[in-house]
Amino acid sequence: MQQLTETSENLASAVRIGFLLAEGFDFYALAAALEPLRQANDVARCVVCEWQILSLEGQPLKANNGIVAATVQLSQAKPLDVLILCLGSELQLCTDDSVRESLALLTKPICRTLDVGELAEFIGVARLSP
Repeated sequence: MQQLTETSENLASAVRIGFLLAEGFDFYALAAALEPLRQANDVARCVVCEWQILSLEGQPLKANNGIVAATVQLSQAKPLDVLILCLGSELQLCTDDSVRESLALLTKPICRTLDVGELAEFIGVARLSP
């Protein structure tokens, strides 16, 4: 972790984000969501955003462009403030009862579940909150 600077000492703890992937996830949507988080850490000169790449089973997954991403099993995720779904063509996961149950357990009481398109708005709001 980088040293805190004078301007970043007063920031709240890092926003903890999980990206739940499924086989065939949209690689570019994931990259587009991760890059602003990485940049936020660079600009702040400390960790203001932390993220985990997750899947239901914890196995490596292949993106829609063929690139393979390693993941952590959803049940092994560290505590999250936000869970972002990046499912690609596997949208039926959202209606699977066991998956919805797992998400409900993981996200109680303060975690928010977002679609990847809502991330920028949330990060802006989260950084302004006390």
